[in-house]
Amino acid sequence: MKSIVLASGNPGKKAEIEQLLAPLGTRVITQVELGITEAKEPYDSFLENALAKARHVSFATRLPALADDSGLCVAALGGAPGVHSAYYAGRQAIGPSATRATTASCSMNWKVTKTAARTMNACWC
Repeated sequence: MKSIVLASGNPGKKAEIEQLLAPLGTRVITQVELGITEAKEPYDSFLENALAKARHVSFATRLPALADDSGLCVAALGGAPGVHSAYYAGRQAIGPSATRATTASCSMNWKVTKTAARTMNACWC
């Protein structure tokens, strides 16, 4: 059976990817299951950060890897928080609550209304 490493520890992402790859007979293993640390995300684009994560786990495991990077981009804030969405509301905002906390932080700090133009961008590599 072929294996691919998911550069994430998110069980929801793993389940979705497993469902997509099941017909191909591909096993999905997360980096957390293998004890691989998180990659640094120093870049200013979702693509570069996703590539950094995929390369990090692929180098550590010598297996093909799948990674993503995503973030909330608010037009009224010039595209912010963008690639910095994960910690925009503070380091305590992790996991499923991170997007809600980031949206709330944007609203409080810059009076962004619920009707403001915003997009959730994601890049998979």
